Amino acid sequence: MIILDSDFIIDLFNGIEAAREKIAAIPESNEELATTIFNAQEVLYGYASTGTAGQNYQHAAEFFMEIMVIGYQWEAMEKTMAIKKQLKGKGSPIGIFDEMIGGICLAHGASILTRNVEHFAKIEGLKIVKY
Repeated sequence: MIILDSDFIIDLFNGIEAAREKIAAIPESNEELATTIFNAQEVLYGYASTGTAGQNYQHAAEFFMEIMVIGYQWEAMEKTMAIKKQLKGKGSPIGIFDEMIGGICLAHGASILTRNVEHFAKIEGLKIVKY
């Protein structure tokens, strides 16, 4: 499973060629595509809180209705607590939402597709797909 991070989803919506090429190549890998409830919230809130809510918000909402959106469950919470402990010990937290996204990825054995490799690379054991 590949979990799409917010930066990738936004680039995809904005028609960035690298994002389009990456999404087109994923079916060849037979990986299931998903995102997290936190990524969906971040993207939708971005549209709702700026002047672009209308058509952009609707387009994004339809996208999230068509893709698997993974919620935050017990196992992900436990993985997140371990991530928080690990990163706090190193003095390099990455923020609660990204720590929870990382926890979801680890709980599901999923990779994260992101531009933010340096950030997510701080999470031990997290598989990262860069585009």
